[in-house]
Amino acid sequence: MTTTAFQLGLPLATLALLAGAAHAQTTAGPFYVEASIGMSHFNGDYAKQVRDSVANSTVFKFASASYDSCGNLGGRVAIGWRALPNLAFELGSTEFGRIDSRASVSRLQAPEQLDVIRGKFRLDAITLDAVGMLPVTEKFTAIARVGVARTEQKYSQTRTVTNEAVPVFTSYPANQQTRLHWGVGAQYALNANVALVANYERIENVGHDFSSRPIDKGSRAGTFGYGLLSVGMRYTF
Repeated sequence: MTTTAFQLGLPLATLALLAGAAHAQTTAGPFYVEASIGMSHFNGDYAKQVRDSVANSTVFKFASASYDSCGNLGGRVAIGWRALPNLAFELGSTEFGRIDSRASVSRLQAPEQLDVIRGKFRLDAITLDAVGMLPVTEKFTAIARVGVARTEQKYSQTRTVTNEAVPVFTSYPANQQTRLHWGVGAQYALNANVALVANYERIENVGHDFSSRPIDKGSRAGTFGYGLLSVGMRYTF
């Protein structure tokens, strides 16, 4: 799985939504397509993972660790089947954006020498959800979803060492996991076929906690929770 599904699906779904808005029917069928874009945010104990990893090292001492918790662009596309008036099943593809991390460690035998590791995490997910829909007014509907996600986390890092001119770049194999996916949202109907949508979705505990592995033995990414708040359109046909 790559970002191709999102990169190709979002423009195509957007075109379908625009076409549907221009030629709206008077009745809606059981199927819908949806596309949205928004901002992602992340949370995790990355600094603790780095600190615990360095604690068992015979070479390094912990200096600092941090990551960017928000501000990345993400988005999702989905197709759904409304099996009952208040229940749908939905297959989606979500791109949660990128986390940039920084970790610094010093050498026990040479405290003035600093190793700086700059990491990049990127997460994509294929999701399958049951979606509950609760009409609040004639046009406004509250939404809740729960299901499973097949996640693909990609991680790469650049390691810079004091007094060494060339940084070392490493790209790790993609990490795939199955995780719980949930979210809440709302939709506002413009007509029988077209609606504005807003969604917040979450996936927890993605990646691998490396705190028990000494950092001089090599690290493997880290564990984060991922969230996406997005707005877009839905076309029902």
